[in-house]
Amino acid sequence: MNRGRSLVVAALALLALLADVGAQAQVPEARAIAEAKIRAIGRPIGLSRANDASIYILVESPEDGSTAGFRPHLLKVDRGGKVSPPIEIPRLSCPDDNQPLAYGMGYRHYRAPLSVLPSGEMLAVTTGGLCGVVGRFDANGKLLGTKQLRWGSPLAFRGDVRIIEKSPDGSIVLSAGIAAAENDAWVVKVDAGGAVAWSRRLGVGELLAYKSAPDGSGQALYGESSGNGSRYSLSLIDLKANGTEERRVRLMQCQGCRSTTGALLGSTAIYAPTKPSEFATSGIEVFDRAGKRTGDRRWQLGGEIDSLLVSGDRMIGLSTATDPLDTDGRIMSGIDATGTVRWRSPTMRIVDLAVSNDDIAVLVSGNDPATHDWRLLRYASP
Repeated sequence: MNRGRSLVVAALALLALLADVGAQAQVPEARAIAEAKIRAIGRPIGLSRANDASIYILVESPEDGSTAGFRPHLLKVDRGGKVSPPIEIPRLSCPDDNQPLAYGMGYRHYRAPLSVLPSGEMLAVTTGGLCGVVGRFDANGKLLGTKQLRWGSPLAFRGDVRIIEKSPDGSIVLSAGIAAAENDAWVVKVDAGGAVAWSRRLGVGELLAYKSAPDGSGQALYGESSGNGSRYSLSLIDLKANGTEERRVRLMQCQGCRSTTGALLGSTAIYAPTKPSEFATSGIEVFDRAGKRTGDRRWQLGGEIDSLLVSGDRMIGLSTATDPLDTDGRIMSGIDATGTVRWRSPTMRIVDLAVSNDDIAVLVSGNDPATHDWRLLRYASP
């Protein structure tokens, strides 16, 4: 009887897989509407979009440190694809030991450590060792001031800080961690001057997404594992304008799931876990803000979902390439609030992307990074 049931389950899973293959074939492929060739001496690590739709590319020293006397710099690409001469920016240092810090250290999930403010000034976040510093620059790269990042115990600082939201008023929200042993998750609000406005510990887990409200309050999508990683739970946390926790709602618990990424889009919370399934690599879970599950979709394009990025009412998902030999390839997909994939891109080596309601800017590396050839592609935002 158990053998018969197993065969039925396997057959149903296989049918679902075949249905996904059919769905993948029906998803239209998006094509870039503009392209700019970037010649960078160094390592581009991220993008930030200005109000005039120009894109700033932050360039750090190469991984092997082979460029002697290298200065980090910005490349500005206007909407027409014109690339400006490099804008040098100084390297920031820890106030306590004067040790220089690297931009982009510990960053992941395709979020650059740079934010262009509505005024045209820029904030850059850099971390390393036991120190974090926010630098404020003008449009010409001149350093206007620095603020040290401090929260929790300064002795427990851990350098994997990243910008998780950029607010219209110029403030930014950081996903941050302290404590080497337990991986505490913190949300940190930084004002437009680079100072920490407030910080809040969420627990032993990770901050997947954050969305601010016009009154300064916000909502965090938070995940944590327990039972030596055998159980994973997902929660929505409401925070007041001063960072005080107001409400916590558990959305789901999954046996054997491991975290991938999540997003807050409109009135919807979207989570993309990797599930312990023989036939499926990942799926998309959809919840309303009250915690009710409103959808559960298998990922239609194969591969594991790396990241979900939101701007306005647009959400972009990045997933690994379906070709197992292309470990650096990523597929970019447009996803609606129900978790349905509306379009996809060809497989590309994506460094970072900037999403807006106008268009999507994607920084892509060539097949040979040693040649320093990169491309900035623009896609229409459907």
